[in-house]
Amino acid sequence: MTGKFSRAFRIVKSCWKVLLLDKEILVFPLLSLITLGALLGVTVGPLWVSGELFTFLEAMSDSGETEVEIWTIAVCFLAYFVTYFVIIFFNSALIACVSIRFAGGDPTVMDGLKAATQRLPLIFAWALFTSTVGFILKMLESKSKGLMKILISFLGAGWAIASYFAVPVLVAEKAGPITAVKRSVSIIKRPQYKAYFPV
Repeated sequence: MTGKFSRAFRIVKSCWKVLLLDKEILVFPLLSLITLGALLGVTVGPLWVSGELFTFLEAMSDSGETEVEIWTIAVCFLAYFVTYFVIIFFNSALIACVSIRFAGGDPTVMDGLKAATQRLPLIFAWALFTSTVGFILKMLESKSKGLMKILISFLGAGWAIASYFAVPVLVAEKAGPITAVKRSVSIIKRPQYKAYFPV
C-alpha cells in the first residue's frame, strides 16, 4: 500500500513539474471549454434568440411518443459524441506536449494542436467508441432500478478505469480504440506506470 501511495505521489510530482515548466499547456482545458461553449452557442443560440427554440420543443412534444424518444436519443447521443470528441482532442494535444517535455523538448501550444490534428481519425474513432459505450451505460442506468442500477453503475466505473490510459496510448502509439483499451488495461495492471509517467 505504501508503495502505491509513493508511486502516486511521484506521478503527481512529475506532472506538477511539467506544468511549472510549461504553464502554457494549461490553455488546452480552457480551449476545450471555449470550443464546447462556442458549439453550444452556434447550435442553440440562433434558436434561442429567434424564439424558435420553444416552438421546436413544442413541435417535438406534439409528435408521437416513439418519434419524440428517437429524436431525443439521437440529439443526446450527438451532444455526447461532440463533447467527447472536443475533450479528447484537447487532451491529446496536452498529452503530446507532456510527452515532448518528458523527451527533453520544449513544447508549444501549436506542437500539441499539430500532434492532435495528425491523430484526428484515431480521435474520431475513440470518441465514437467511448461515447457509444458511455451513452449506452447511462441509458441503461437511467432505466434501471435497485440492484441492477448499482451493477450498471459499477460497470460504468469499471469502464472509466479500464479506459483511463486509452488517450495516452492513442497519442503515444497511434492505436485504434480496441487496442487502446487493451493497452490501457495492461498498463493499469502493472505495478508501475513509468512508460507514461516517467519519474
